[in-house]
Amino acid sequence: MHRSIARFVVSFALVVAAASPLAQTAGNGAADPRGILEAAKSASGGAAWDALKTQHSKVSLATSGLAGTAERWADMTTGRSLLRYDLGALKGAVGYDGATPWSQDASGQSRAETADGARELAVNAAYRDRLAFWYPERGAAEIVYRGIAEADGAQFDVVRITPQGGRLFELWANRDTHLIERLLERDAQQTRTEHYMDFRPVQGVQIPFRVRSTRGDPKYDELVVVDAIEYNKPLDGIAFGLPAPPRPDFTFPAGRALVEVPFEVHNGHLFVRVMLNGKGPFRMLLDSGGVNVLMPKAAAALGLKAEGALPGAGSGEAQQEVGLTMVDRLEVGGIVVEHQTFATIDLAAFIQRVEGLDDVAGLVGYELFKRFPVTLDYARSRAIFYDPATFRYAGGGTRVPFRFNEHVPEVDGSVDGVAGNFDIDTGSRGSRAMIESCV
Repeated sequence: MHRSIARFVVSFALVVAAASPLAQTAGNGAADPRGILEAAKSASGGAAWDALKTQHSKVSLATSGLAGTAERWADMTTGRSLLRYDLGALKGAVGYDGATPWSQDASGQSRAETADGARELAVNAAYRDRLAFWYPERGAAEIVYRGIAEADGAQFDVVRITPQGGRLFELWANRDTHLIERLLERDAQQTRTEHYMDFRPVQGVQIPFRVRSTRGDPKYDELVVVDAIEYNKPLDGIAFGLPAPPRPDFTFPAGRALVEVPFEVHNGHLFVRVMLNGKGPFRMLLDSGGVNVLMPKAAAALGLKAEGALPGAGSGEAQQEVGLTMVDRLEVGGIVVEHQTFATIDLAAFIQRVEGLDDVAGLVGYELFKRFPVTLDYARSRAIFYDPATFRYAGGGTRVPFRFNEHVPEVDGSVDGVAGNFDIDTGSRGSRAMIESCV
């Protein structure tokens, strides 16, 4: 359901790997893009870049009412990277081992981000980390000159780059200084523009110490300020690969191999009863396509305060702001899961209109499905949670490979012979839903 909670942290990884909608462009496309990029290299350090092999940076972050710090390591020859961030209510890590991008949440749960969009963005970031637009032997790409753009009283030469296996992005080089001052790249739903400012010398090269990232609404801009940066620091001991699973943060009822939890079906949606911080039970939507969500009314009843005001969209509603809060104890059917981050967003009007229910406290989904094997028995109206330490599947059926599109399980499929990607979402009322543009 809601996918924007952690998306904005990705842009922090680009702070030293070298805006409003795209300005009107001009020019006949005849300029040499390689020459423009070479001029940018000369203006920002020239041959000094040749000696740089690794990068380590510490930055301060601020966005949408959240503030904190991040630390990043990057191998500039292979494109491997690791970013750890802490913004109070939102913390975790993202990494790339040269083949697979991954993410890790505050509880230590990790997942490989193998959906097409995540993989393409990781390839792009690794291409920029390797500075492959200056060193073609480090990565193949299609590079073309788009033209001249004007914005904020300056003129820019715009170079479009599509790395092999990645997606198109643009670098904007100031025609006066020749420095790369903007990057445009489309992520899952919007175009992100990064503005590079406050260039300072570091080990012979010019680095932007301030980066402002925007998707159009200044209210939700992200500001990154470099606190420290160094090159050629050994990366010994830095683990770029997918982290091992953490120690269990849950307890299963003693002596039980499985727990059956009754659910209700309303308008195709599943609802279960959940205890939060020892209070309840609360009626909550069981949504394999959603993350933990708590209604503001329920949060208030629990005495919980939300941090931040991130951009988000309610299910079927106009855009709402999303806060974050911590629930110390989540209990369902005797299973206890500790220290869970919940998004706070008001879906009450939508649920009342669609379901006719006025006592829904929120939803639970990915965080439970990530930890436990689950069977949904619609005939008996039971969700069966298994102890992962002892579970062994012995039934029939067909194994279907899936990947995560952020927190949503996604499989390959086809309709009338047309192949596509399909989300597996118990929070969807239909047996099959298709994007209008694909119909």
